[in-house]
Amino acid sequence: MRVLVVDDERYIRETLARLFTDHDFDVAVAEDGEQALQMLAQESFDVVVSDVKMPRMDGFRLLQEIKRIHPQVAVVIMTGFNQDFSIREALTLGAEDYIRKPFKGLEVVMAVQRAQERCHTRRSKPPLASGF
Repeated sequence: MRVLVVDDERYIRETLARLFTDHDFDVAVAEDGEQALQMLAQESFDVVVSDVKMPRMDGFRLLQEIKRIHPQVAVVIMTGFNQDFSIREALTLGAEDYIRKPFKGLEVVMAVQRAQERCHTRRSKPPLASGF
């Protein structure tokens, strides 16, 4: 599985990159939403794990752009805010899951695996027959 981690905090990027690598994921990192979109234009990823609060382009705007340009990519949003409206907004915009900071390593790995499985299941379902 290819995962793109997007966070403006270097420590978070490095921690998640090590965690995902330890679980045999192929990982790339981006410092913000604009860099992430550039990487998505050049490479394919199964899941993007993105912080909400970042300079230049926040996680919600990144989520909207990913769903517009790369709808097959699963997105997991990370937030340090304990505000339910942020989580609801992320899910409404198309996020597969969310993670609250501070997080536990296994929690993040499981969220990414669930997100990828949900996207894969949606892509493999045949379209509903029309005319009934």
